Amino acid sequence: MSKLILPLIVSSLALTANVQGEEAFHLFILSGQSNMAGLDPDESFTPAVQNAFGTENVIVVKDDVGGQPIRRW
Repeated sequence: MSKLILPLIVSSLALTANVQGEEAFHLFILSGQSNMAGLDPDESFTPAVQNAFGTENVIVVKDDVGGQPIRRW
């Protein structure tokens, strides 16, 4: 099951932004509850997307709030 999480996150949360006059980049938003709190994207996720898209083209943002329903964020 955990092997499916990374491709799911990559395919569903990858956004490409092209700002006028600037180069395009890939923004990955990792958001979740208590199970996201234990995730360290620098161990596997960030290096994988940097290898795929280039280090300078990737922004990874992680936000988690344990013990709270998402609607209360």
